[in-house]
Amino acid sequence: MRRAAAPPGPVIGLDLDNTLVGYDELLCELAVSEGLLAPPGPGQALGLGKRALRDALRARGDAGEQDWRRLQALIYGTHMPRARLMPGVADFLARCARLKARGADFELYIVSHKTRYANNYSDGADFHAAALDFLAAHGFFTPGTGLAPAQVFFEPDREAKVARIAALGCTHFVDDLEETFAEPGFPAGVLRILLDPAGDAQAQPGVTRLGAWAEISDALLADLEPVPGFAALAGEAVVSCQRIYGGRNSRVYRVATASGRILAGKRYHRHQDDPRDRLGAEWRALTLLADRGVERVARPAASDPAQGLALYTFLDGPQASASPATAADMDACLDFLAGLKGLGAQLTPEQAQTLPAASEACFSLAELAANLRSRLAALDAVPPTACLGAELAAFLAAELKPFLEASLARAAALLGDPEQRLARPRLTLSPSDFGLHNALRTPTGLCFVDFEYFGWDDPAKTLCDFVLHPAMGLAQGLRERFAGGFLASFGAEDSGLPKRVAAVYPLYGIKWCLILLNEFLRAADARRRFAAAASCVDDDLTRRSLQLGKARAMLDLVRTTHAAFPGLC
Repeated sequence: MRRAAAPPGPVIGLDLDNTLVGYDELLCELAVSEGLLAPPGPGQALGLGKRALRDALRARGDAGEQDWRRLQALIYGTHMPRARLMPGVADFLARCARLKARGADFELYIVSHKTRYANNYSDGADFHAAALDFLAAHGFFTPGTGLAPAQVFFEPDREAKVARIAALGCTHFVDDLEETFAEPGFPAGVLRILLDPAGDAQAQPGVTRLGAWAEISDALLADLEPVPGFAALAGEAVVSCQRIYGGRNSRVYRVATASGRILAGKRYHRHQDDPRDRLGAEWRALTLLADRGVERVARPAASDPAQGLALYTFLDGPQASASPATAADMDACLDFLAGLKGLGAQLTPEQAQTLPAASEACFSLAELAANLRSRLAALDAVPPTACLGAELAAFLAAELKPFLEASLARAAALLGDPEQRLARPRLTLSPSDFGLHNALRTPTGLCFVDFEYFGWDDPAKTLCDFVLHPAMGLAQGLRERFAGGFLASFGAEDSGLPKRVAAVYPLYGIKWCLILLNEFLRAADARRRFAAAASCVDDDLTRRSLQLGKARAMLDLVRTTHAAFPGLC
C-alpha cells in the first residue's frame, strides 16, 4: 500500500474572543443593565447576538459606537468571569487531552488581538490578566491539554496577530472574523477555518466555514485519532496508527503493532450514492495477484468488510508522481500491464468468469456513449444558481457538447456497429485507474497500489486513460513512448486495437473532463471530504474554479492531439 512522507504534527492556532469564549448573553445583560437595550418581556429571552447588538448600537451614530466599545471593555475586563465557553469547546479540550495521553503529536496556541487596557472605555481592568484567569478557571491549562499560559499570545493589532500566527508556524487557524484571513500578511499554506454558527459570513476563497465546534474538532483532530478495528484485524495491539495518505476514495494508515510488524491499514469510503464494493474489488485483485506470483504489489493480510477496513503488507516509498516521470517509468508500467494481460490469458473460462469488469469498463461504443451522456446529464442538472453553475453550463454547451457529438460520429464511422461488444480474448485485466499517481518508488523499483477498480477492461481504454491522466501530465515524448510500446505489445494479438484507440481517444479525453467536474456533484464531494483531512477542505469557489480550469485544459489537449493519435504530436 501507499506511503507518503510523514508530515510533522499539526500546529493549531485558535482565536480567543467569540471563538473559544462567547459573550452574546453577557453583552445583552450588560446592555440592559446599562440602559442601552430594553429589558425582555415576561418569559422572553434577550435574543440578540453580538453582531446584531453591535449593529443596533452603531446605527445610533458616534454615541452608539462609544456605547459598543464601552460594553466590550466591560466584558473583556471586570465582567470576563461571567463569560462562557462557546458550545463544544470543553469537549474539544477533553479530546485534546485524550489524544495527548495517547502520544499524539500536535501543538496548541491561542493568538488573540487584544490590548492590555481599553483607555477611555473601562475601569482600568487588565484584559490580558482577565483572559488568562478565565482560561485557567475553565481548564485550559490543566496538565495534559497541551496548553500553558506561555502558549497564549495577545497582540495589539490584527497585523501583529497575523505575524504571530506565521512565527509560530501554525498549520491551522480558527477564527470568527473574516477580516483575519483577509489580512494581506496572513501566511500562505495555513488551513483557515472560520467559525460561522449563524451561517451568514461572506464566502472567502480557501476558507472553510464551519458552524459548530464539534465540526471544528473533527477538522483539527480526526486524523490524530486511532482507527478502531485495526488491532482486531492484526490480532494484537496497535502501538501507532499514522495517517499517511488520503486519495479520492479511501484513507491509508501506517499501522505498527506490538510485535513490531508494520502494515498498511486501509479504510474504504462507503456512501449511499456510490454502492461499489471497493474493499471487495481490491481484496480479490490482490489475492489473485498474490496467488499467481505477481510482484510489485501489496499482499492481503486481513479484512473486515462490515467496517470497511483491511490490512496489507506495507510498501515503503514515495509516490512516483511526486518526481518527474522517466522513460524507465514508462517501461516499468508497460511491463506490469503486459504481465496482467498474460495472467488473464492463463485463466480458465470458469476462473475468468469470476472476475468482474473493471470499474466503468465499456465494451462497445454504445456503452461508452451512454456512460458519457449519463455523466453529462448529472452535470447538466447542476443549477445555474449553484457556485459557478452558470460558468459550468456555458462550458458544457459551447465547448464540450459540440466536441462530444463530433467525436461520437467520428468513432462510429471508424468502428461501425456501435452495439458490437468486444469478445473476452480481446480484453485485458487492468487496475483501471493506473499510472504513476498509483505507484511507489521503492528500493526495488516501481510498485503499484490501488486496485479498487480492478477487473476486465478494453486495452484501448487502458492506453487512453494512461496517456491522458491528469494526475501525471506526461510530456509528449513519454506519451509517445508508452503508446508505441503498448500498441506493439497488445496490438500483436489484436489487429483492431490501433483503430479502436484512434476512435475512442477523444471520447476518453471528454470523460476525463467530466470526471474533473465531479466537484460540482454531491456524491463526489462526499468521497473527497472522506478521503482528505476535513481541515483540508477549501471553499467551493476555489475548488470548482480549479477543476473547471483543468477540464478546459484537458479538452484543449484532446482537441489538439486526437487527429494524430497515437503519434500524439
